[in-house]
Amino acid sequence: MKKLINLQISGHIDVTQFWPEGESDADTTKLLLSVGPGSFKVKLPTSMAHIPTTAFDNAYQRGEKKPDGSFKQDKLINAKGQITIRLQRVDAPELHISPGPIKGQSLAGTGLFLKYRQRQAETGTHALHQFLLGLADAHGLVPCTFDSNLAANQGPGDVVDKYGRFVGDILVGTGPSQVNLNLWLLEQGWCVVALYDSMLAVEIEETLKAWRKGRGKGSRKMYRAKFEPFERLVYRQPGSPLEDEGDKKFIHPKYFRRYITWFAHSSAGNITGDFADYLESKGEEVYELNEFVAALQQGKTKSTLYLLYKRAFDGNKVGWAPERFIFLEAPSTVFTSQGGVERKLSKADW
Repeated sequence: MKKLINLQISGHIDVTQFWPEGESDADTTKLLLSVGPGSFKVKLPTSMAHIPTTAFDNAYQRGEKKPDGSFKQDKLINAKGQITIRLQRVDAPELHISPGPIKGQSLAGTGLFLKYRQRQAETGTHALHQFLLGLADAHGLVPCTFDSNLAANQGPGDVVDKYGRFVGDILVGTGPSQVNLNLWLLEQGWCVVALYDSMLAVEIEETLKAWRKGRGKGSRKMYRAKFEPFERLVYRQPGSPLEDEGDKKFIHPKYFRRYITWFAHSSAGNITGDFADYLESKGEEVYELNEFVAALQQGKTKSTLYLLYKRAFDGNKVGWAPERFIFLEAPSTVFTSQGGVERKLSKADW
C-alpha cells in the first residue's frame, strides 16, 4: 500500500445549519465545522500516530485585489473558528444555486438572478437533517471528525479546493459507532456519486461500493438521464414546510448547475442556441472510470480525456451513468503570511 498523509480535524456540527432550519443542503458544500486549539492533527508516512499541526492557523486564499495591488485574505478558519467542508464522493440535488457568469453578459434587472432548486433537494436535505438530529446533544451539536487522505508528497494546501473548502469525509458520532456521513448519504440513496481525479484508488472503490448499496433507495430512485423543460423552481427559505415530491425526477446536479446558467442567460437574450449548444461550447473534459482506475494501478494519475457532453453521442441526456465520470479537481493555492512575507503552503509546513 502506498504511504499516505492523513489529516484529521475534530469539531462539531450545528444541526440547525441544515434546511429546513438553515441553508446547508445534503451534499453539505457549505457545512461549517467548528474547531478549536488542537483540532488539527496529521499522521505523516514517517510517524506512528497523529500529531498536532498548526499549518492552517494563518492559512488563506487570495480574494479580491485591493487598490494597492495586494489581495484580500480569505482565511480558511473564519473569525468564528469555523471551516467550510465539501464532502468528497457525493453530489446532491441542488437546494439553492444561482446562475453562473458569462463573460460580457449581465442578468441585472432581468429578475432571473435567483436561487434555483432541483426536485428532491429538499427531500434529501431533510433526511440528512433528521439523521443528524438523532446524534445531536441537547444544544443541537454533533461531535465529528473531518478525515482526508493525501499522497505522501502533498502539502496542507492540497486538502483545500479552489473555493477554500476542506475536501474529505465527515465521521459523525464518537468511538466505534462513528458513521462516515459521505458513505451514509450514498448508501441511503440521498446523493449522486461524484468521483474526482484527486481521489485515491481505495477511496474510489469504497465509494462505488456504497453507491451500489444505495440503488433503489431514497431520492436516487428519481434520478433521470434525460433533459426536460426547466421547471424554474426557486429556493424556499428556512422554515418552509416540506413538500411531498413523490416521483418528481431530477437530473445530474452537475448538469443542473449548467442548465440554470443557460436558462437564465438564454431567457435574458444574452446567448443563443439550445442547452446542447451551451454544453458543447464549454468543452469540459472528464476521465472514464475504468480507464482512470487502470491508470492508477499503473502508478499514473491521468488517462484519456473525454468531453463531458457531445451532442452526437449524448443527445438530450446524460450519456454516461454517474459512476463513470471522473471529474477534474480544479487546482487551488493556499498561502500563509509570517512577518509580512507571503508564501505558498508546502509539504514542509506539516
